[in-house]
Amino acid sequence: MAPVPVPALTSTITASFSGDAVVEEEVLASILRFHPEIEAAIARRDQAQGDLLAARGGFDPRLLAEGEIVPQGYYDYRRVDAAILQPTPFWGIEVLGGYRVGLPDDVPSFAPYNEDFRDALDRGELRGEIKIPVYRGGPIDKRRAAIRKERIRVERLEAEIRSERLFLSIEGIRSYWSWRAAVAKLRFAEQLADIAKARDEAVGQRVREGSMAPIERLEATRALRERQQQVIEAEQKALLSALKLGLFLRGPEGEPLPPTAALAPELENRVEDLDPRRRDQAYDAAVAGRPELEALRRKMSELEVQVELNQNQLFPKLDFKAKLSSDFGENTVEPGREDELEPTELKLGLELDVPLLFREARGELAAARAEREELRQKIRFTIDKLQAEVASAWVVLQTSQRNARIAIDLRELAEAVAAGERRRFEVGATDLFTVFLRETSAFDAASKAIDALATQRAADTIFELSTCGTRPAHEALGIPPC
Repeated sequence: MAPVPVPALTSTITASFSGDAVVEEEVLASILRFHPEIEAAIARRDQAQGDLLAARGGFDPRLLAEGEIVPQGYYDYRRVDAAILQPTPFWGIEVLGGYRVGLPDDVPSFAPYNEDFRDALDRGELRGEIKIPVYRGGPIDKRRAAIRKERIRVERLEAEIRSERLFLSIEGIRSYWSWRAAVAKLRFAEQLADIAKARDEAVGQRVREGSMAPIERLEATRALRERQQQVIEAEQKALLSALKLGLFLRGPEGEPLPPTAALAPELENRVEDLDPRRRDQAYDAAVAGRPELEALRRKMSELEVQVELNQNQLFPKLDFKAKLSSDFGENTVEPGREDELEPTELKLGLELDVPLLFREARGELAAARAEREELRQKIRFTIDKLQAEVASAWVVLQTSQRNARIAIDLRELAEAVAAGERRRFEVGATDLFTVFLRETSAFDAASKAIDALATQRAADTIFELSTCGTRPAHEALGIPPC
């Protein structure tokens, strides 16, 4: 199989990751930059930013205009009324400035009940109005609440982007070390198959020379076939793990790049020592920095805004209104009345709107409070879960370290026993079946050692990621770990 050109990907990340082998940091960097789930989370954040802009549109100035012509009828007239309404975020105050004019075609021109135009002068009227909420809509209203909630929602989705990065990074590390372990087992199986093949040829030669019984050749061939079968099984696992890793190791266009076995570095017999101080700092770091907890807290802030709005809706709607208007010109409707008409007028008033039962407001408030309590309990459980996750990661790290040391010793002992049994076979002191059993024990011990080493390496990185530790990939890309 031809190697997939993964080094081209590494060169786009940072020079320190370039090389022929796929390293752990390259997988992390690929996830952080190219994974579709992260792109989807970013798109959700962008959607929230669009919703925030739309919510801010609630305070856009509005042009209100109306025109009317009555060419035939008892009252013939033309009139135009235009105004600009500006809602403000200051205590829910709304201001309006406008101009209107009515032009009669004949007398009588305006109905008696339309005194605004009957008493207006022919050059029109300039007016200004202001409405100030006294109770409901003063401290908070739906428009201001929508802006606050959308702003918090953007922050929450930013945290969810970081949470998605963290989750995918942990899953990617698991897949990476699963692939490394599968490739290491494949290589060891190939080594045993090569030994079995060489032995089969040597035994065949000795059988032909007459120095060994033919049944030994049958045993050697049987052992070779079993080793070849183990290679096929190991190759299958390596290919499947590579396909899974390809979901995390991606190219600049986001395409999966499943690596070949040739790109896996050799698995070293190295076990990292643990620093107990990492555990002491882990809990505080996780609770303070984990983005999924921050996302829940942002959601709580959204609910607090909703509760505040619902509480305000329980107040009666009482608005203070003031209107100042001034007319210009002459009264063409009733000439001669200019002296008795006041060109400037000030109106003051109150408007009251009270639902008698407030069931809608009370129901919405009760629902918001219940949702807030639900989220409070969820945050509490998430903190407990994070602490348990960190504790579990530390337990896995500790036990995998000890297990890896023992597994390495067992592998070395099993390989030494198998090598000794092969030497005994060469001098005729044992049979092929016993050699095969010793090599099978060595294969099993090597598989366990490979799993233990891969688990220990994965546990070390996962513990660091879970506690918001900074990896070289984060530093190279300028992306925070949490």
